Amino acid sequence: MELDPRLKDTYERDGIVHLPGAFRDWADPLMAALERVIEKGQDPAYPLDREFRPAPQNPLSVSQAKGGVVIGGTMALNVVAHDPVFEDWIRHSSAAELVGRMTGSRLVRYWQDACFIKNGGAEDGTPWHNDYCTWPFAGEQLPILWIALSDVGPGDAPLVTVRGSHTDPWRYYSPMSPPGLPANEQYHPWDELMAKATSPDSIRDTWCVAKGDALLMHSKLIHSSLPRRSAMPGRRVSFSTRWLGEDATWAPDPYTFPIERLLRDPLMKAGSAPPSELFPPIWSTDAPPPMTAAAMAAATAGASAG
Repeated sequence: MELDPRLKDTYERDGIVHLPGAFRDWADPLMAALERVIEKGQDPAYPLDREFRPAPQNPLSVSQAKGGVVIGGTMALNVVAHDPVFEDWIRHSSAAELVGRMTGSRLVRYWQDACFIKNGGAEDGTPWHNDYCTWPFAGEQLPILWIALSDVGPGDAPLVTVRGSHTDPWRYYSPMSPPGLPANEQYHPWDELMAKATSPDSIRDTWCVAKGDALLMHSKLIHSSLPRRSAMPGRRVSFSTRWLGEDATWAPDPYTFPIERLLRDPLMKAGSAPPSELFPPIWSTDAPPPMTAAAMAAATAGASAG
C-alpha cells in the first residue's frame, strides 16, 4: 500500500486525519458483529472473559456509561474477542498497514477497542479528554483508528477535536484515574486540558463523516463529541480501536487504567516493548515505500469484508 504523503503530514500537524470510505465495505459486517456481541453480553450465562490471540483483553463490558465521567449512550469495551468478524478485520483489512504508514512505524500491533452508541438526548455527548492520559503504554506511535458504522451528520454526535493538541510532552491527571493522587510534572492538572480545549485561541474541528469513513487520531489529541440531537430516528455508532507502533513501551503507574491480565504477566516489563508472545505484529515492513494518492484511493476503495 502507498499513501499520499500529504495525509501523513496532516496527521503529524493536526493530530488527526480523515480517511473517507476507508472501511466502507466493512461497516455493515462490523455493525452486525457489534450488535451480536452486545446481545451476548446481556446474557448472564455468557462468559465475558475470553483469550484473544491478537492481544490480551480485559473482559467484555457493556454499559450505559456514567460513573465519574458522563460518557453518554452505550459504551462497549473489549468486544473484539467475542465475534470472528472483528479478528478477520484486524488481520485482513488495511487497518494495521494504514496505522503503520501514517505513523511511520515499521511494526504495528493490535491492542484494544471501544465502541460507542449514541441514541440521543442532552446527556448523550462525551466530555473533553484525551485517551493517552490513562493508557498504561507510552510512546508517540499509539494511535486511535475511529470508524463510523453509521452516517454522522451535524446532529448525530460528531467528534470534535482540538487541532494540534497532541504535542504536549506530559499527561493530565484524568478524572477517570484513581482519586487522591497529586498532579505533578508528568501529570498536569486536568483543568489545564480543559482550558486548552475551551480556549478562544484553540481551533476546534467538527467531524461530520459517512458510514465507513475513518479518522486516525493521535492518542494525545484532545477531543469530545456533541450530543446526538437529530430529529431523525436512528443512532450514531462508532468502532474505535487502539494500536501499538514500534516506539510503544509498557508504562503502567497508579494513574493509568489497569489491564489486569497484563499486570500479572511476567513477560510485560516496564520500559520495554510489548512482547510478541502476547502482542504478535499484525503488520510490519523493513522499508516503507513512498506514498501516492492513487494507491491510497485504490486501497480504501478495495477494502473487503473477507
